[in-house]
Amino acid sequence: MDLSKIPNIILLAVSMTACLGSNVLKNYFSKKVSNTTRGCQLYNMITSIVCCFVIFAYAGFRLDGSLYTVAIGAVFGIVTAIAAICGFIAMSIGPLSYTTVMTSCSTVITAISGLFFGETIPALKWVGIALMMVCLILSNKKETTSDEKKASLKWFIFSMLAAVFCAAIGLIQKTHQESAHKSELSLLLIVAFAFSTLFSLVWYIISLKKDPPVIEKSENGKCHVKMITFLAIIFVTVGIGVALNNIINLYLVGVMDSAVFFPIVNGGHLILSTLAGLVLFKEKLSKTQWVGLASGIAATFCLCF
Repeated sequence: MDLSKIPNIILLAVSMTACLGSNVLKNYFSKKVSNTTRGCQLYNMITSIVCCFVIFAYAGFRLDGSLYTVAIGAVFGIVTAIAAICGFIAMSIGPLSYTTVMTSCSTVITAISGLFFGETIPALKWVGIALMMVCLILSNKKETTSDEKKASLKWFIFSMLAAVFCAAIGLIQKTHQESAHKSELSLLLIVAFAFSTLFSLVWYIISLKKDPPVIEKSENGKCHVKMITFLAIIFVTVGIGVALNNIINLYLVGVMDSAVFFPIVNGGHLILSTLAGLVLFKEKLSKTQWVGLASGIAATFCLCF
């Protein structure tokens, strides 16, 4: 499929829809099935494998490419794994609400990265970037609870590392798509997801001793067939959605200005996921979060015009 023949606005809509669907199912999995490290890594491992198959099919079951793309894909996968580790440690030792806010700051780095690729950022887009940051900070800000962990120097360091490595993911994507090997996006993604699968497998094995099974066995000692089938459908659906999201986003990062693409994608996913939480999971928003969502909508208009 030649993505260049499809308008960018349609590709963005498809990408965000795929991401939203994946996030909704992941939210369901974490709340209704398993929220342990073991469950999370099983989820990531299987969906990453499905992603590889979907991307391989998109490439016509051929993976011609260069060593440059393989190397960038390996770095992509490693950086993604490190970002996940740093984020996980930060959340486990410090306040969840502020960890999310800190990580969201990576959007600023990726948004202005276009300056290093010869792009210009008009005044209205600077306003849009600022408003999107307000959106990310306020929408993620939640009331602290008495049992929430306190901030510390160690927490701050890992939160900052998570933000830096999250930003590096976007910069790696942009670097590859600005190179002469940008048509090799399928190979890049498959290598990255292969590393993601390996990372999740190792972490899953480590968690076996301390976490309970994701699917509890029935009284006769057998796993529930219906539950396994249901989870398989979730994993395959999410894998397809994540693959579509990554294929489209990797293409768009090479044809859209960074000051437009990164804030809209990051902010758009947050806004849609929050609205989905309101409708599907009956979540409630504070006044601060509503102001954040309004800022995100205003930011989108500023970035698109």
